[in-house]
Amino acid sequence: MKLKILGPAPPYTKLEKLGDYINLKLASVQSSGQLMVLSALLSKDILDKVTEISRKLKNKTEIIIGINLGYSEDSLNTLHKMIGSKAHIYCNPRGFFHPKMYIIKISNDQGIIIVGSSNFTEPGFFNNVEVNLALELNLNEKVEKKIFEEARDLFNKIKNSVSTKPITKTLIKRLNKTKIPKEQIFPLKRKVKKLSEIFKSDEKEIVNKLSKIFKSDKIDFEALTNFVMTLSYNDVSGVRGDQYIRIPKCAIEKNGFFWGWNNKFTPSKKAGNPERFITIKYKNKIYKYRLYYVDGPKEFRLVFPQIYTLGKNFQGSILLTGKTNGSYVVKLIKKGSKKYKNLLGCCTETAPRGTAKVSKKWGYI
Repeated sequence: MKLKILGPAPPYTKLEKLGDYINLKLASVQSSGQLMVLSALLSKDILDKVTEISRKLKNKTEIIIGINLGYSEDSLNTLHKMIGSKAHIYCNPRGFFHPKMYIIKISNDQGIIIVGSSNFTEPGFFNNVEVNLALELNLNEKVEKKIFEEARDLFNKIKNSVSTKPITKTLIKRLNKTKIPKEQIFPLKRKVKKLSEIFKSDEKEIVNKLSKIFKSDKIDFEALTNFVMTLSYNDVSGVRGDQYIRIPKCAIEKNGFFWGWNNKFTPSKKAGNPERFITIKYKNKIYKYRLYYVDGPKEFRLVFPQIYTLGKNFQGSILLTGKTNGSYVVKLIKKGSKKYKNLLGCCTETAPRGTAKVSKKWGYI
């Protein structure tokens, strides 16, 4: 195994540019060779610069790119024309795609894995200040072959993910109807909004549109700090003596870290049911309420008089629960409000209906 640090970088570093290195290696690819690209960004100009892709490796190249940072319609069309169904887009509507990995199989004896900061763009390959590490592997050596196969398996798992779609003309047309920026390479003299900036005002609308195109991949739920749930009649009617709202068991189990289901519940003294007391801020007041599990209906119950006594007119409203430093902040989002439609689109899961007339919907964001 040989390790090589690559740029591009300032001349005084004496680092070889990633684009020059890859072009040189691709030129030596044999008939059994292959190129696999995993990148958050793509630009059309790099497809012209990496000439071996179009000349020799057209049928041996697979590319997966992201669109979270924007995309160029021209780039997608060119890529689709160049390698057809071997070009893919990964987009998890509730996650962020940011890898940069290049896998080159030179022959049955030699393989290269490159990971680093360079996207599949001309600046990333030739002009920016970047740092990349190339692993040159002898595929006749057991350990080195295993490393190469693990990288290739990772690529294939992402390619087969529910959030990955092959690039087609139909897909490009559908993407054009979203508010994702149509520029990836941002000129220094021109101010263009990146997706992260647009998300401040239009995030939920973009997520809703992308959710109709791409399915959400499995993600780290521990990183999600907001829970949304529609309120049923039994959550707001005020007719019971017990003033609690119902949280589906499946919702708690989906993200046990959020609720402390992994280690913070203890058996209650009265009935032995798992319970904990949580601190809740609601309308600028702090409360400490009981959250406990009931095995019969298989549900969690959160004591919350302020919500429970709202009345049946609040049925269908959304409870937005955020978590910070172990405490919870709760907001009620009424039907017809500006935020309601967007948050309803984030309620992607449906709980078992049981005896309720309308199924409760929920999700994490």
